[in-house]
Amino acid sequence: MTHDVINPATEKVVHTLELASVEDTGRAIARAAEAFRTWREVSPADRGRLQRRFADAVDADLDHLAVLEVENAGHTFGNARWEAGNVRDVLTYYSAAPSGSSASRYPLPAASISPCTNHSASSASSCPGTSRCGLDAFSETKNIFISTED
Repeated sequence: MTHDVINPATEKVVHTLELASVEDTGRAIARAAEAFRTWREVSPADRGRLQRRFADAVDADLDHLAVLEVENAGHTFGNARWEAGNVRDVLTYYSAAPSGSSASRYPLPAASISPCTNHSASSASSCPGTSRCGLDAFSETKNIFISTED
C-alpha cells in the first residue's frame, strides 16, 4: 500500500511512499527503544555537542530543506527557509540544556523569531498572543533572550 505526497500549491504528486505494515511498525518501535537505551548512556555534554552538529548540518542545507518544505506543504520559499532556520535555532537552543548550564537565559538571533501565520514581522505589537502565535513572548530587539526559568 502506498501514499502520495501532494504539493498543495500545485496539486502534483511529488513523491509516493510505501506505507509501513504492522510488522514494520513493530520493528521500528523496537529499534527506537534500543536507540533510547543507547542514548541514555551518552553524557549530557556529548548530547549537546551532537545536537549542535545536527544544527550545523541543518544550517548547511537550508535551501534544500526549504525546497522540500515548499513541495510538501506549499509554503513560499522564504517562509520554508525561515522554518529550516528555526529548526537550526531550536536545536542550538536546546543543545545547551543537556549541559546543565546554570545560565537562566540563552540568546537567539532576532531573525530567527517569526510571527504566527496571522501576522507580519512588523505587527508583533498587535498580536493577540494566542497559543499558536507566541509573539507575545518576544520583543523586537537585535538579540532576543528567552528565559529558561518559569
